[in-house]
Amino acid sequence: KKLNYKNSSLIFSLSRSQATCKYIKIPAANIEEIEKIINLNSTRYLPYPAAELITAFEVISADSAGYSYVNQVIVHNDAINRYLKILKAVKIKKIKVVLSSYGLSNLYSYLGQDAFEPVMLIDTERNQSELTIICNNKLYFSRAVKLSGDRISQKKIVTEEIAKTINNFVKETELSAPSKVVNIGDLEYSEKLNISAGLREKIENADVSFAGLIGLGLKELSPSLILLPAEEKNKLT
Repeated sequence: KKLNYKNSSLIFSLSRSQATCKYIKIPAANIEEIEKIINLNSTRYLPYPAAELITAFEVISADSAGYSYVNQVIVHNDAINRYLKILKAVKIKKIKVVLSSYGLSNLYSYLGQDAFEPVMLIDTERNQSELTIICNNKLYFSRAVKLSGDRISQKKIVTEEIAKTINNFVKETELSAPSKVVNIGDLEYSEKLNISAGLREKIENADVSFAGLIGLGLKELSPSLILLPAEEKNKLT
């Protein structure tokens, strides 16, 4: 009330740790067909009925044979409905839930960086790190990594997970490995990290990072990226 809020859309950044992401090839080019196929295929990646899953997607590219290459996001209903219940309790009606990885991609682009070749972005908090790979300014791949122990242990975990993520990315997309890693979560001292040199000796992780959230507010969001039950998504149109 103090800020004179009048039911504008509120963007909720969903942590990467709460979603499943898959880079997939789909035999369709039409958006409606792609959405139908994605909804049906979601049960292949999470062991729940399709009615209990919420999906979002972004078309990365298409080929001359009519196939589309898509980044698919899958979340169980409970993960989204939990937050909707909290937000509706304070009378917020227009809600957009989007995966934090897209915010990291938007923020990197906003900072004046083009990613025509593969680039890995890292956003690290106290207990987790998010690894995201973008190429041609599109999000191809992302993972969430749990962190534990002291800073030396965390550095080892992140370094190992960087290698695993890059290997999986190259295998699934058949693209070249990222030539650089960027610590985008450290906005004040954002620096490019050379893979061969490893990470910084001193890692100071914030309890919470707002990089993904900030990025989601910098660019108009595609309706296909919004993670909401169908009835809630229809209210936004």
